[in-house]
Amino acid sequence: MKTSTASASASAASSFSSKFAAPAPVRRDAPVRLSTVITALMPGLVHTFEFSVIEQDVLQLVLMGRDSETIARRLGITARSARWHMHRVFTKTETESREALVHLALRLSDEGERAQA
Repeated sequence: MKTSTASASASAASSFSSKFAAPAPVRRDAPVRLSTVITALMPGLVHTFEFSVIEQDVLQLVLMGRDSETIARRLGITARSARWHMHRVFTKTETESREALVHLALRLSDEGERAQA
């Protein structure tokens, strides 16, 4: 009789510890989806600058590394319109290139994380 009580107690303890165990550590070499990174970068830019909806869409695609033609196809606009909206994003952010825009997004994201800590 004591054996079944002991095994039931051990089973309950095992169940409890598995439910409340510390989460597995995050692997530093685990793959990260680009969309996850972009999703993390967007709020800092959108919060800081007043982008229209189309500018936000263009911004997201620029951060994903898409060219003007691809952006135009994805959004159903002309390449000229895509370049115009990119120009507006660069003007509002006071950047002159896609690379500078990515650096700005990273800096704003880092500042936002520090502010939350």
